[in-house]
Amino acid sequence: MEIEAIIGKVDTPSWNGITYPRSVMENAIKNSGIDKRRLMITFGNSDIMTTEFDRIIGYATKIDIVDCDIKMCAKLLDTQMGTLVTDMMGACISIGYSVSSVATVVDGVAQDDCRLLRIDAGPKLKGE
Repeated sequence: MEIEAIIGKVDTPSWNGITYPRSVMENAIKNSGIDKRRLMITFGNSDIMTTEFDRIIGYATKIDIVDCDIKMCAKLLDTQMGTLVTDMMGACISIGYSVSSVATVVDGVAQDDCRLLRIDAGPKLKGE
């Protein structure tokens, strides 16, 4: 199954209060390994620095910045978690996606060393 989702924003504070400038995020996307299917999507991952392989649901195939939105196209896989997420979407349960990254932050702004780790997915809560 292929999906599209907004996974973040640039040039505006994110939910964690950090602003990711467009140029910083463009560079992080370019260096993410997306062209080699290395940017995984996980469901319910608990640790920022590792990817729990039993939680992989798919991989990003394309990421673009449109206006201030970071938009992802992705392929969901037939893994146990991938099938669970596909079934949840089939039952009209909304899934939220967000980019997980690491960066040096100065005065609330991510710096040029920003690196994308993965895309996190989970049930979308009311009001998100």
